[in-house]
Amino acid sequence: LRIVGNEGDLLIMDQNKYKKGGVTHSALVAKNMDTGSTVFEYEFFDKEKARKDQYRYGGFSYSALNNTDFSMVRMILSKQAEAVLGFERLILDTGNGGEKLKKRFFWNDAGPLMDIAENGKVDKNYQLVPKRFFLFKDGRVGILTEKTKDTYNLLLGYTQKSTDFVILLFDSDFNLEMVETITKAKTKGYSTDYLFSQYVDNDRGLYFFYRDFVKDSEARERKWILVLLKSQVTEFAMNRST
Repeated sequence: LRIVGNEGDLLIMDQNKYKKGGVTHSALVAKNMDTGSTVFEYEFFDKEKARKDQYRYGGFSYSALNNTDFSMVRMILSKQAEAVLGFERLILDTGNGGEKLKKRFFWNDAGPLMDIAENGKVDKNYQLVPKRFFLFKDGRVGILTEKTKDTYNLLLGYTQKSTDFVILLFDSDFNLEMVETITKAKTKGYSTDYLFSQYVDNDRGLYFFYRDFVKDSEARERKWILVLLKSQVTEFAMNRST
């Protein structure tokens, strides 16, 4: 069991059951904290049923929207989990676990907002890899991705290279309404330039920091960049000492 949130007298947990060979059952379970009774159980995965599903899932993120709604976003993966194909949004009724919204977004749903293949590949064979999900109180969803690709080095072996961030902003019905690219220097190795984030404006906006090599006329210096994500993206560059 892993606690993922609480709302009122509810304690909401991610429950996984294991047998030899891996997870056999996964569900979101809500317990009444006063009585210990189960209010609802929403099934994510059952090994016997999974063979009928052409996708796998991962990267769950949860948030309570209000007193009656619990929100969740997860990644849709290919069957061998080698590629992110899209995302699924769920809004559950905290009273009975009923679905108020269940909607999927695949890369080919992006239409004119972005040029991307079905397997998440973008320019120069980079792939958009999700780094963080941001779930806002007004129902909007932000997804921070980073352009990443696998590389091989004779000394280091297999490693990764990453470059620009791409932010996807969805409305409360999980329709893609904005795609914003944040250009930054390349980073080598299994790491990300994302640092941390903080919700603002009653959880309707968000600041996040990332680091970047910023070139000027005299030096190539590592700086921190502050990004404000609301209805648009605003960047502020600063020195680490700021």
